[in-house]
Amino acid sequence: MPAHYLKCMKCGGTMAAIDHSEVQKEYSKAYQRWTKKDDLELVGLCADGCSIVEMAERLGRPPTAVSRRIENLLLTVAKRQKEAAEKKNPLQACSGEIKKGMVAAINYAMSTFTGIELVEDEEAMEAALGAGFEVLGVEYE
Repeated sequence: MPAHYLKCMKCGGTMAAIDHSEVQKEYSKAYQRWTKKDDLELVGLCADGCSIVEMAERLGRPPTAVSRRIENLLLTVAKRQKEAAEKKNPLQACSGEIKKGMVAAINYAMSTFTGIELVEDEEAMEAALGAGFEVLGVEYE
């Protein structure tokens, strides 16, 4: 069997394998992990009202990868916001160790219950948590 074909186990036939190099000729970042920078650029393009195809061209990724990433980001944000909002009070919403990826949900919970946003620059806080810093407490003025 030629190298560019894969055995289709369920049907017993064959199907063409995906030629990653061909896809990467058209989309330079195809099959690469999404970085924080990529995510921020994607969010900006969404905010600008770009189409999936236009975003894919600008990001160097296939349109299916772009639409999947948008879905994943939206699901992650919605899940964190729901979990934080379901807490009975802001102290419960913020109890436990604050890790990278939790800042937006905590901000949402605090502003929902108290009207106070804990962190003005969520991106900077996420970067600090990613660099190994810890949140030891919160001071109110």
